[in-house]
Amino acid sequence: PKKAYERLAAFNTAQYRQLEIYNQRLLDPSQTPIIEVPEGMQMVGWLGLGGRKATPELVSEHKLTTHVGVVVDSLYAASPALVADLRKGDLVQRVNSKEINSIEALNQEIAAFEPGAEITIEGERAGKPIKRLVRLSYQFIPEN
Repeated sequence: PKKAYERLAAFNTAQYRQLEIYNQRLLDPSQTPIIEVPEGMQMVGWLGLGGRKATPELVSEHKLTTHVGVVVDSLYAASPALVADLRKGDLVQRVNSKEINSIEALNQEIAAFEPGAEITIEGERAGKPIKRLVRLSYQFIPEN
């Protein structure tokens, strides 16, 4: 058991260091590399989570109180969502006070922000309200 604990501690330490580096680069523009946008693409805000529209089954499974919003079902490593302590099973209901009803609506809302923008995510975790300030990263999407 001790060796398993040591491996877990080493893994968690490495993950924490990655998040520290990520946060430092977001907070210090001199640490952020110049990023070339590929031709035919545009750079938009990125949160780094996947989710599904809240259904009665998901609401019950995650002990939520409402079915309005998106239930988080995946998080990318070192993503802004992970840094902000969003977790699998959380319900995202609002982005900057705008109600979110689908993963498509969430993705559209996030993409409307510039990378580096700070947004507020409101929702629920196991029946209790949560509110997180998130600094967005970036992703490339085709130009319209």
